Amino acid sequence: MATLALILYGVYLVLAFGLRTLIQLRRTGSTGFHGLGGRPGSAEWIAGVGFTVALLVGAAAPVLALLDVVEPIPALDTTAAPVAGLLLAVAGIGLTFYAQVAMGASWRIGVDPAERTQLVTSGPFALVRNPIFAAMLPTALGRRVAGAVARPGYPTTAGGNAEPERVPDPELAERPKRRRFSAEYKLQILREADACAKQGEIGALLRREGLYSSHLSTWRAQREAGGLKELSRRRGRKPADPLAAENAELRHRAERAEAELAKARKVIEVQGNVSALLEDLLGTEGAEESTER
Repeated sequence: MATLALILYGVYLVLAFGLRTLIQLRRTGSTGFHGLGGRPGSAEWIAGVGFTVALLVGAAAPVLALLDVVEPIPALDTTAAPVAGLLLAVAGIGLTFYAQVAMGASWRIGVDPAERTQLVTSGPFALVRNPIFAAMLPTALGRRVAGAVARPGYPTTAGGNAEPERVPDPELAERPKRRRFSAEYKLQILREADACAKQGEIGALLRREGLYSSHLSTWRAQREAGGLKELSRRRGRKPADPLAAENAELRHRAERAEAELAKARKVIEVQGNVSALLEDLLGTEGAEESTER
């Protein structure tokens, strides 16, 4: 985060310039500062101006990020980036201060052609010709990585509402909860992000929702692939088609009519059989009476 990068830069300035200057002043009676050396346009003068500009830019970068003038780097906008940047910056700050102390009384900022100091060849100077500037490189890189992520806002729910403050149980260690985002929420945030036209509006949106720019990149890819559209559909049974329901009702009526017709046919058939049996019985009795007479 930009705040972390600014804090690291403040610690770096206090140690590399403030504390080291105080040590030099107590040892030699001189601060070791010579300012810009050489005539304007010379190599010494350009180096001094470049060093001063670098210090100002180093302070301006996290300040601009805090003011939402610059956006975080998407490739570095991960949860591991601040940790890696912090470790790298702390190691670089420590190595820078160690190399400065190893110079002893020969430590200077700026060049005075008339001054002669002892050449330091021990300690880190036995490995690197200029270990101070070599250690400044991981310091600057670590601060940049630590400040490359968006500043998360206060904890929010998936819908964007603030969570109620809870009093933690002192006897139980709370486990971090993984936030879950619905497809509707992702589409809403993407629509708001797409509508951001002014500089810094996306950063304000991310802070408000407690999100990272990597969320936007992932959700945009899901939207382009059509995944969010499919997930945004409501689960459960699909609404019934009126035409299909009407056809089903007609089929049911036809089946019921066929069943009733089959029953009627059976009744008629039984009635016909009974009638034929009665006719046979009546015909037999009439023949017997004729024979007896």
